Amino acid sequence: MSTEKRSRRTEAEILADLQSQLESAKLRAAQESAKDNPVLESVMEALKSATSDITKARKKFAPSNVSNFDRRIQSHQIWIDEIRADELMCNAELELELIRKDFYQDTLTEAANMLSSEDYSDSDVQAYIDSREVLFVEENSYMIDAVNTLSANYDAAHEARREFIDNKKNNK
Repeated sequence: MSTEKRSRRTEAEILADLQSQLESAKLRAAQESAKDNPVLESVMEALKSATSDITKARKKFAPSNVSNFDRRIQSHQIWIDEIRADELMCNAELELELIRKDFYQDTLTEAANMLSSEDYSDSDVQAYIDSREVLFVEENSYMIDAVNTLSANYDAAHEARREFIDNKKNNK
């Protein structure tokens, strides 16, 4: 047995329910009489159309609808998050590659000068190039780490979007 107490409806609540039932009965009677009256046919069609449009509009608010507004917003936000992560990653990659290009242009110029001076052997030039490559990694490790972190962030955002899409497909 339930221990909850039922509360009695107030007279105002009872009156409101009865008025609602009366309005519904009047509408049903009007609809019944309109079926046989060609003058009211256009009003009946408009009423049906409005009822149908209301039903369609309400469906978009239903949480169970896979195309409801909140889910669509969430879907787009996940996509935007992925795009932003990609943008950040690409900016960092571009900056690193511009630094790398300048670094290797300087390395190439110096190595070519070393070879043309005939004071250095091929192995000396190769050792210079190897030391420059190590130096590049040491001087730019923070940028390399940043690119790797941003790449991982992008991968996570991309995976989140894929999972959202898969869940959306599975819930249809």
